[in-house]
Parts: sequence; structure tokens; C-alpha cells
Amino acid sequence: MFPSLKLFKQISCPNYNACNFKNSVCFFSHSTKRKEVEFVKKTKINNNNTLEKTVKKVKVSNEVKVSNSKNKNPLIKPNVNQKVSTSQRQKTLNKFFDEFNRIYGNLVLKDSLAHADSIRQEEFVHEKCTKSTYVGLAVGILKKLKLRPLALDDSDVGIDGEWTEKVVEKFDEVKLYQKVKHLVLTAEQLKNCNYPTESSILPPIVVNNLGGPKICDRCSKEFRLSAEINYLECLYHHGRIIGRSANDKIWSCCNKSKEEDGCTRGPHVFKDDENYKLNSLILFKKLKERDLMKKKKNLLIALDCEMSYTTQGMELTRVTIVNFEKKILFDEIIKPESEILDSNQRYSGLTRKNIECARLKLADVQNKLDELADEETIIVGHGLENDFKVLRLMHNNVIDTSVLFLHPKAPVYKYSLKFLAQKYLQRSIQKTNANNLGHDSFEDAEACVDLLLYSADKN
Repeated sequence: MFPSLKLFKQISCPNYNACNFKNSVCFFSHSTKRKEVEFVKKTKINNNNTLEKTVKKVKVSNEVKVSNSKNKNPLIKPNVNQKVSTSQRQKTLNKFFDEFNRIYGNLVLKDSLAHADSIRQEEFVHEKCTKSTYVGLAVGILKKLKLRPLALDDSDVGIDGEWTEKVVEKFDEVKLYQKVKHLVLTAEQLKNCNYPTESSILPPIVVNNLGGPKICDRCSKEFRLSAEINYLECLYHHGRIIGRSANDKIWSCCNKSKEEDGCTRGPHVFKDDENYKLNSLILFKKLKERDLMKKKKNLLIALDCEMSYTTQGMELTRVTIVNFEKKILFDEIIKPESEILDSNQRYSGLTRKNIECARLKLADVQNKLDELADEETIIVGHGLENDFKVLRLMHNNVIDTSVLFLHPKAPVYKYSLKFLAQKYLQRSIQKTNANNLGHDSFEDAEACVDLLLYSADKN
């Protein structure tokens, strides 16, 4: 009769506890107990303004967000009033950051300076531009930043529009000589770096390399030099060991682990580092005293030598000499006194044929040095102790860029010339190429002069 009454059975009785449903009619359900509602007690609000203080700590800002993590790019925070998209601004900021990282590469605070100035530079562009001129203005400033030299010190910083290029002091030869005279190696430094000195070339001995035991300079195995040379006897790695952890060391030439056999075949080779042994084969010489009555010699020269392995060890096969203006004074391939074992082409850039066709010998180089320099001349180079050994030269006025830019773990480690040129001159030298052309002695000598000029200007 009343089908709709069934719907009440789906609802729990609102008066469940007091309802006498057994003795009277009730249309509601009594099968489940109605859940009691737990009322929330009122909480007093403390009047110590904690909420207000907490809110004050949350600062809303439209400024650019900077990541403090080292080498992480700063980030653009979206702004409702910005003229171009956030992605476009971020792209510009990244490019500015890369350039400021390069410019401030030699400074102690390079990371924080690069972050701050890249942000300010992008903000400057955004403030000065319209939506249509943003990209053009950013590209123009980026081009200027790419041409900007490395910062010399903390005062040589700033964004485009603030920064002004420092006036680089131009040196004549006399002025430069006086400026860098204090950088000449001391007698103790010459000794510690194993430069040829009068005491180190004594005592004279008789050296016979043929038949005697030698340690191979490549594979470190003992061998005896014979009249018949085996050009495939040595198995070695021509690269160096790289890797951070002891278990991760590999050879750069072939990616083999450091314990694996070599990847290159060649003859066993050797070199003698003891100055007294070298002096017994070919005598060391000094440059002549300064004669004011004769033609004026160069006050400063830079030189670099290339060397090859022979039956007498390591001998000179090319030498380049430049003046303080980097003008070439002498650049020749030199024929060694002994038979060539390996031209060392990977590093010298010279083939056996190049060397065998050379006209000049070591004595000609020594005579040329006497024409160009005297005992007062400062000779500049990188690791010149090795060059002086093959030149058979004893000289006290030396500026060595490996000492000038001293490694923190010296004398065990030295910075390579390649590293110094890249860091301070932004120049890539001694590039590896498919033709294995090796080092360029002019390029190396030129880099040494520029490193000296950089140091002189900075100081």
C-alpha cells in the first residue's frame, strides 16, 4: 500500500537509543547502530602572534632565483610583468652564465661572481628592451662578452656597460727585462729542477751505451742495445694513466686497464738524465759574456726543443727560438749525432726522413745561440732543464713557466704547458690530430712568452 515506506529502512533510526521499536511501529532501520558524532573542542588562540611571525618569514619575490650549488646555472623565476617568455629569458641567462664563468675563470670567487653578474646582465637586457628587441640586444651583448679577456683580478669584473677594459702595459725589451728579472730561477731552484750546472756535470766518466744494460723509457724493461735493432721489440702504452679511483685507472691511448699489456709496438729506447753522463758524451757549454763593444744581443728569448730517441739516448731534432715580440729568430730541424731509434713523431711531429735530410747539427745551434744571446740574456721556456740537456747548455738566467705557475704539489707534479695555455691564455695548443703531427715548437715557445707577459701584466 505504501511502497515508499521501504525507503525509510535504508536510513538508520535518528532516535535509536530511545526508540521502543519492539513495542511500537518505527519506519527507520534498527539493524546498525548510528555512529556517534564526536564534537571538536574549541581551541583558544594564543595571542603571541606566532602565526604573524611565521607568515612574515615567507617572502614572496619576483627576483631571479640563484642556485648556490657550484657550477649550477642560475634560474629565472617567472614574473607576471616580464616582456618575454621565461624559457627565452632562461636561455639567455644560461649563455651569459657560460661566458662569465669563462671570464672569471682565474678568480677565487669565480662561481659567485659568475652567478651574480649573469643575473644582472640578463636583468639589464630585460629592463632595456621591448618584446621585439630582447633577442637582438641579448645577442649583441653576448658577442661583446665572447671577446672579453680573462679577468686579471677582483677589480676586473662587471657586466657589459659597467666593465671597462684595463689598459695593458706595453713593454719594450729593456722594460720587460727589468720587470721580470726577479722571476729568474735561483741557484737552489736550478738544482732542484735538475738543470745542468757546473757541479752536476762532474765527475767525467766514460760512457759506452752499446751492449750495456739499459732500462726502456717506455715499457720499463731492461734491454741491451745491439748493432741490430729490433724495431718491434717493445710493447708499450703511448698514453698516460687516467681515472680518479685506484680501481678505475685506465690508459688514455686505448682505454685498457693499467695492468694490461701495451697497445703499441716499437723499439726499446732510453734516455740518460744524469748531467755528468751527458757531459761525457758531448760537452756542455755556456753562453759568452756580454761584450758592450760588439753587436747588442737579445735581452730575452724563448725557446722550445723537440727530441728524438737515438742510440745515445735523447737528442735534439728541432729547435725554435723567438724574441720577446714572438718573432722567430731561429727555427730548424737538427740532425742528431747518433743513429735514430725512434723519431718520436707522436710528440716531435718529425719523421725519420725529416731528420735524416736536415743540414744543421748541434754545433750549429750552439753557434747560433752565441749570436743571439749571451750570459745576461733571460731564456724563457717550459721545463727547460730537458731542452738544456739536449742543447748541452748551462745557463743561469732562466724563467721556467712550470715554476712561474707552480703546481700546489710541486715538485712531484707540474702543470703542463697545454693546461697553462688553456687556463690563462684561452688557447688550445698541442692538439691531437689524425695525422699525428705532434707538438709545434714555435707554438710552445710563443705560449711561454705570452704566459710571461700575462704574469708581468698581472703583477
